[in-house]
Amino acid sequence: MDLVERMMTPHEYREERFAPFREPPFTGDAFDAESLVASDVHHVVVLDLAGAFEGPGVEELSKRIDGLRDRGEGIFVVNLSAVTKVDSMGLGELVRSFVRVSRGGGKLALVNPPQHFRQLVESMKFL
Repeated sequence: MDLVERMMTPHEYREERFAPFREPPFTGDAFDAESLVASDVHHVVVLDLAGAFEGPGVEELSKRIDGLRDRGEGIFVVNLSAVTKVDSMGLGELVRSFVRVSRGGGKLALVNPPQHFRQLVESMKFL
């Protein structure tokens, strides 16, 4: 799995045209660019995942998010467009990250999910 971190302004975020996974619990109006600007958010951290998101390597996402949170970041977008495979460990890691960020007062959105990701979530009854 590859993990690339990008910082975007709310305006750059709006122009990227991310397709949200779905509305709550994974995304919401807090990720609308105008809402971000109105809330005085200056940037969004985009984490682009690529390759197979499975097995023990999925913990890298949590470590990265925890480090960013320690640095004061609070708005995260996880871009799934280049993910080729996800297993239950990968899905569990996404859920854990979402919960930790939310409990810490931040926001995390999953965007651009491939069809196989949607099928896994549906098969595990997360929808």
